[in-house]
This record gives sequence, structure tokens and C-alpha cells, in this order.
Amino acid sequence: YSEEISERPQIVVMNKCDLASEEQIAKFRKYIEDKGLPCFECSAATTKGTAQVIEYIAGELDKLPPPIRFEAQPLTARELDEQELKKKEFTITKQDGIYIVDAPFMVPVLSMVNMEDYESLQYFQRVLRFSGIIDKLEEMGVQEDDTVSIYDFEFRYLR
Repeated sequence: YSEEISERPQIVVMNKCDLASEEQIAKFRKYIEDKGLPCFECSAATTKGTAQVIEYIAGELDKLPPPIRFEAQPLTARELDEQELKKKEFTITKQDGIYIVDAPFMVPVLSMVNMEDYESLQYFQRVLRFSGIIDKLEEMGVQEDDTVSIYDFEFRYLR
């Protein structure tokens, strides 16, 4: 995981509190609060306490800096052999305004990439860049916010 994640604000939500004793809850709450973290108790099954958690999180989100814009970094030899990637074959067609990429080598990449994870997304972008897919899309006239589809995975093209 990214070290940046460890620097983000944290909270602890104790779930299933309807199944724990007051003593267990108090002991765990003290342990968490001694670490300086906000602590909430709830029961997802009964929804008790969930509104307070949501309200707290909503208030804290306004205090966070804007999300990091993803920028692909150069590939390292360990991650991918650039020369091998350039040998991979692919085709791109445009149908109904959507750029459709047919690249069999992308199937395992798509299965491994978590689009919600910054570093994983960077890896995906580097594969697109170093394989020549981005260059070909740009050669074909792709514009900001155009839709690109790779085996039914669709995303908006961003420069």
C-alpha cells in the first residue's frame, strides 16, 4: 500500500456492538481513544449508530485536500520490460464514438489492476503508454473525456 494512505485521517467504527457487553465496548473504546483516534460504536444489522458515523465522515471529508490527479510514472525494469511491451500487438477501432481497443495482452493486466488504488492505476497507465496504445489513440484523434473500451472495461481518456 501507499505510504500516503497512512497519513490520512483515521477513525475506528466498532460494529456488532449489539453483540458485545458494555464492559467489552468500554475497554476497546478506551484503547482506541488512548491512541488519539475517534471511535464510534454501531450495529449495521440494526443501523444503531450508523447515522452518527456518516455525519462525522461527511464533516471530515470537507477538511481533506483535493484528490491527487493521477500521473503515470516511468516504468521500472522490475515492473515491465518496455521492449517486450512494445512488441505486443493491438488494434483500435472507433464505433459510435467509442474507441475500442483489442489487445489480448491487456486481459491479465485488467484482471490485476484495482482502479481505486493510485499505484495500481499508475501501473495501468504505464502499460497503456509503453505499449503504444496511448500514442495510437492520440494518432486517431482521441480527445479529453472520450470513452475508451478495453474488453468491456470503459474509461474516460484524460491527458
